[in-house]
Amino acid sequence: GDITGDGVPDIVLGNYSHTAGFDYWAGVVYILPGMGL
Repeated sequence: GDITGDGVPDIVLGNYSHTAGFDYWAGVVYILPGMGL
């Protein structure tokens, strides 16, 4: 996710991306936006 909204993905548990359109969890990229599981 990108909690700062600066376009740089943040690796945070349960963080929903605001800009990147991807969610990161434990360094794993999920292609579906809004999926932080």
